[in-house]
Amino acid sequence: MPPATPAIEVEALTKAYGQLKAVDGVSFSVGTGEIFGMVGPNGAGKTTTIECLEGMRFPDGGVVRVLGLDPHARRSMWDLVRAIRERGKTVFLTTHYMEEAEHLCDRVLVIDHGRIVALDSPSNLVRSLRSEIRILFTAEPGFDPAPLRTLPGVSRVEKSGEKVIVNFLMTLFGGALLIVSARLVYGLRFEGRPLDVLLGFTLSTLSFFAVGFLLASVARTARTANILGMVLYFPNLFLSGATIPKQTFPPAVKAVSKFIPLTHVVNLLQGLWIGNPLGKHLLEIAVLAGLLVVGVAVSAKAFRWE
Repeated sequence: MPPATPAIEVEALTKAYGQLKAVDGVSFSVGTGEIFGMVGPNGAGKTTTIECLEGMRFPDGGVVRVLGLDPHARRSMWDLVRAIRERGKTVFLTTHYMEEAEHLCDRVLVIDHGRIVALDSPSNLVRSLRSEIRILFTAEPGFDPAPLRTLPGVSRVEKSGEKVIVNFLMTLFGGALLIVSARLVYGLRFEGRPLDVLLGFTLSTLSFFAVGFLLASVARTARTANILGMVLYFPNLFLSGATIPKQTFPPAVKAVSKFIPLTHVVNLLQGLWIGNPLGKHLLEIAVLAGLLVVGVAVSAKAFRWE
């Protein structure tokens, strides 16, 4: 009988946390249709190995190949969970995937670093989302990330080997941090009024939150909303001049860029940065305020994920 096609292949997988080697050169394969077990005491490396397979953690070395879960099989599992609940049973579900929680759960508890971050219905959690920025850098051996956790606006700090990820909320503090960093770290001249820049930054952030919820109200699931957002995001980023100066664009591309929402964000923030008054950017302010009003009004009525 020929061997089954591998559904999972792991070759020389390694993962360390500082001096601790959680996974040290692990290699194995799992055939399609095989029931495969992994046994070991606490701290043996089971969870780290599985998280590397799931993509939740990045291996330090080695190769991981996973064919992926059949979407039909996943839907069948969801149907099974619903059937158990319909029989009057209580279901306690733990998952890494927000989409799964949105489909199956009446309420969701979000926990991080041993503390409850949120507890509400999936729809309310989505509505209360705040934008978060992640900064990843490589640190010297022995670097202690603890002081970073005390900074205002920092929501969490993760350290994996030499890699450090700092997550902070993009709020008014985030805007102020950008201004200060640009001036002190990069030496960029700032001729604008800080309050005007913060107001422009806040309007821009809120308007794109509203656009995000508008997309979410059109999409039927969180996965579809993410895909739709990515499809629209990168063309917007390019055509707005946020990454490449619009002066280098051909005339036809320049004409198209005028109708890109992110163009108005770039124009507003660039103008305020060099000292233009808010009154000189009434068009940009009107467009962004319109996006905010329309996005909130439509998504409040139409938002619904199955």
